[in-house]
Amino acid sequence: MGINFGQSDLVASCGAMSVCSGIGLATLTRTTRMTAGSPPGGSIEWSITIPNKTTKAGVMFQPSVMPDVRWKAGYWNIDLNVTTASQDGITWWGTYVCRINSCTSVATIASLTGQTDSIDSTGIKRHSVLQAADLPDTDAGDEFYIVLVFKNDKPTGPSPTFKITMDQQIFTPLEYASTTYIKGGNIQGCILAP
Repeated sequence: MGINFGQSDLVASCGAMSVCSGIGLATLTRTTRMTAGSPPGGSIEWSITIPNKTTKAGVMFQPSVMPDVRWKAGYWNIDLNVTTASQDGITWWGTYVCRINSCTSVATIASLTGQTDSIDSTGIKRHSVLQAADLPDTDAGDEFYIVLVFKNDKPTGPSPTFKITMDQQIFTPLEYASTTYIKGGNIQGCILAP
């Protein structure tokens, strides 16, 4: 059973980064913190601007606190609620799941590129990104960072903007490596067998 992360209106601690995607940042981006096992809490409409004739990283997600996890194979289902459409031919072109440490790229966990999901209509869009294999244990401080990439084929005129609301969840294949429970007023630890 994977761990779900609720989106929020809080800014990600590392800010906007392209990290493992290697793709430049959009003119106007949005980063958000997520909390493991919590419902989404975002309610503000955020603007994203993609310059004409470019492919740019526009939306990023980072955990508020990274739990102790096992990095299991499976799908990362990333939902994005488009609340104001671009109406200018922007597509959600790709999604990268990166592994970072101290806001520095360590590796690419999974990626999905060459997509043509239109942002010219409102609604909840989803990319399902496959992590093909289990990963070895991570170093202290390792966490994931998700980068959404958008493509704008508009040749001229003002750079188009669309708006999103961070009121969805990110579904991951990650599993908790340990659990805690309260016994007699003290926190006790329980390590799960591999």
